[in-house]
Amino acid sequence: KRAKATREALESIGLKVYPKNPANAMTTIKTSNSNEIRKILKEKYDINIAGGQDHLKGKIFRINHMGLIAPFEAVWAINAIEKALDDLGIREFDGTANKVFMSNI
Repeated sequence: KRAKATREALESIGLKVYPKNPANAMTTIKTSNSNEIRKILKEKYDINIAGGQDHLKGKIFRINHMGLIAPFEAVWAINAIEKALDDLGIREFDGTANKVFMSNI
């Protein structure tokens, strides 16, 4: 349920889930801004999200869904991603990702 809510929230703000049929253990987002988004998440919002490896390095970021993660912790990461897009001037923050996540959790 958390994986589905995450994917729907991130797609609602224009991000692309990779691959087309993702596993529920992790959500991967394909974006050329992966490194910049991850840097802002770590430095400004204190969230460490994994990047890609090998040929996907700098092209994706990955959100883990395994373990006991409370909805308020998961939505903080979703909210911070939307804020990072605003920080980069990609998309103005309006809380859409948060609303979509919470309506699907």
